[in-house]
Amino acid sequence: MAEAALSTSQIVVQVCLFVVAAIALFGGALQLVLGQPDTSPSLPGSGLPT
Repeated sequence: MAEAALSTSQIVVQVCLFVVAAIALFGGALQLVLGQPDTSPSLPGSGLPT
């Protein structure tokens, strides 16, 4: 960073980007560990919305 002091809006943006990146990394790692869930096609008459 060129400036040592960040404005409030810059801090808010950095925190939001960090949270989004952390969620993406955690979700990607979780999917690598667990694998993709087995989804079955919804059949008509099963009571599930299509």
